[in-house]
Amino acid sequence: MARWRKIGLLFDISKILNRPEWFFEYTQAPNVVDMGDFLRIYFSTRGRRDTSGNYVSLSTFVDLKSIEPLVIKEVSFDPILDLGEPGCFDEHGIYPISVLRETNRFLGVYGGWSRCESVPFDVAIGLASSVDGRKFSKHGTGPILAANEMEPFVIGSPKLRFFKDKYYLTYIAGREWTIENGRPEIYYKLRMASSENCIEWKRFDKDIIADRIGPREAQACGDIFEKNGNFHMWFCFRNHVDFRENRINSYRIGYARSENLIDWERMDIELGLDVSETGWDSQSVSYPNVFSFRDQIYMLYLGNHIGRNGFGIAKLSGELE
Repeated sequence: MARWRKIGLLFDISKILNRPEWFFEYTQAPNVVDMGDFLRIYFSTRGRRDTSGNYVSLSTFVDLKSIEPLVIKEVSFDPILDLGEPGCFDEHGIYPISVLRETNRFLGVYGGWSRCESVPFDVAIGLASSVDGRKFSKHGTGPILAANEMEPFVIGSPKLRFFKDKYYLTYIAGREWTIENGRPEIYYKLRMASSENCIEWKRFDKDIIADRIGPREAQACGDIFEKNGNFHMWFCFRNHVDFRENRINSYRIGYARSENLIDWERMDIELGLDVSETGWDSQSVSYPNVFSFRDQIYMLYLGNHIGRNGFGIAKLSGELE
């Protein structure tokens, strides 16, 4: 049976010298694009908290010549996408971003964040494109996927893939805001949509992953990988409350398999990846990104505090069924 073997912390933001203020901490939601002779890894980062305790997220990338051993080609100190204007859905954050390389362009879908009054934030999904993968232009000032009657708030955590002549998008849809110890908390479920042009989306209108730890399980970051005629999805999940510092309730990585991209069988015990006993990923593991490089299958993932220190890597040993 295939298993993940952890290699360690791949990219440690604290070791990047002379980084700009908006690039202060966090390397969240890594997303690999194969550039031919090197790998480009997009991720989201944050500046320091402002006087109100708020962050602003922007996205950038690191280029790697090699993974084993690690050889960094470039760390970009320029955001790939600008924040939205006042009042826009992406005024306060670009996080996360999922990039797909095509023949003549790069397509990126991203979570655009805006602050609210009664709850901390709302999120919708935007679309952007680039000719070089370094600087992206937005499709428009509004989102391509946002709240509707069936999915009333927090549409985010997008992962873009292309299978069977269609674009497929996994994303989260908020289910309920609750007040816990005087603080608003939300849980959300993984959903899917498909598109012919990456602009107009047909939502599946159903949760695609069964709950494991109860109806208020929060799920995110469904990353799909095709192998041997099957579709494999890694994702993360956590308890609805008390997850930030509580090791038991924090994020874990789950696994599901499908033959048709519609019906998914959850099988966490087979190909999940758990926390370590000690170290940078001993409290939580989350936001998986699975990719093939030089005939090996790897997973990037976040550790404690959802990527505050960097992202790590694991290698698959054995074959996917």
